[in-house]
Amino acid sequence: MGKSLKVPKTIPDHSENPSIEPWRPAQAPRAVIKAGAAAVAHWERLNEQARRELEAEAAERARAEKLDSQRAVDQAVRVANDRGEDVVRRPSGAAEVARDGLKWLFDKGTLFKPHYEAGLRFRGDYELAMGTGVISALADPGALGGSFGPKSGPTDRMLGGRDRMNAALKALGSPMLIAYVKEIAGEGRMLTDPVFVKRPDQAREHVLPARIAYDLLARHYGMIR
Repeated sequence: MGKSLKVPKTIPDHSENPSIEPWRPAQAPRAVIKAGAAAVAHWERLNEQARRELEAEAAERARAEKLDSQRAVDQAVRVANDRGEDVVRRPSGAAEVARDGLKWLFDKGTLFKPHYEAGLRFRGDYELAMGTGVISALADPGALGGSFGPKSGPTDRMLGGRDRMNAALKALGSPMLIAYVKEIAGEGRMLTDPVFVKRPDQAREHVLPARIAYDLLARHYGMIR
């Protein structure tokens, strides 16, 4: 076996022999350090520029979406106004369309004043029977038996409204006409509601039977002969 090399424990001192270069730790040239720092600074500038561009694009996209949303709301409001529907503006800027199918049919000329008043009278009885409303101003005052009391408590009023509601629906003569009065006058639904149609453009097919239903309802209340 060969002899093992002995590593000196201390760094040799060559000060006595100036021809030998003294040992120094390895150092990178200053030019390399400066180039690396410049590359890092350049990368940071590019990163900051890209971040600002992304933020600007996001802000522009949000502004465009807000404008599109506002245009859609304004268009819906114009359509609702053309239909004679009431539009409520919320503090947030949103618009809520208050659709009343009975009023809409009357405003569009599909129903006449006796039809509309008959629908309101039915609505009063319907809401009273369902326990969701108050007595209609068009209802016959004598039919309600005065104010609350032992002979005419809330239950009696509800039962009276239910009896009048059922009598009005029976006067229509056909079960096929009941929905036009019950859903439109009672619930306030539009003819474009899924209760009647699958597509909004099918609503015109229900105009004639709706008019017949309210003609019979007005006859029942004695508003037309």
